[in-house]
Amino acid sequence: IGLAINLLFGFLIRRTISRPLTRISSASQRLAAGDLSQRFPISGDEEIAALGSALNSMARRLSAQMTALSDEKQRFKSIIGAMTEGVMLLDRDGRISLHNGAAPELLGSGRELIGKTPLELLRSPELDQSVRNARASGALQVVEAPLDNGRILQANVAPVRDAQGGMDSVVVVLHDLTEIRRVEHMRRD
Repeated sequence: IGLAINLLFGFLIRRTISRPLTRISSASQRLAAGDLSQRFPISGDEEIAALGSALNSMARRLSAQMTALSDEKQRFKSIIGAMTEGVMLLDRDGRISLHNGAAPELLGSGRELIGKTPLELLRSPELDQSVRNARASGALQVVEAPLDNGRILQANVAPVRDAQGGMDSVVVVLHDLTEIRRVEHMRRD
């Protein structure tokens, strides 16, 4: 009789505690793997049901935050893409890690810009020095860079800080001054 009671008691514990915990564990592993639609079973005793409910609430909030981040990223890409100025983001090594569509047009380059340095593209030691100065001083640098194709670009070089306040990268915004300089030259003449 004692053995039967122990077996019955063990079966009830397994059914009310172990099985829901096993399902919650496997669901949390799927959630950690990126399946934000994953919901946790709300069954078992009161504490396990409360745990499942709290994890479901966390999954819903996380899913909403990921959606908001994705929307914000798409909005950012749209804004940068719509700019007529060339925008390039340089990583810690001074290589282009991101650019908008206007940058290759302003540079007159049909080549891929990602992974290149501004010095490789523009052959402008002044711009290269401005990038170094912006990284070292943390201040905005402005320089004019004449191109081989006759264009004159103004580059605004600004450091980008990370969440801890350190230098994360450098952003370069290119403005085409060719027409302005041509008009100034005509006025002087």
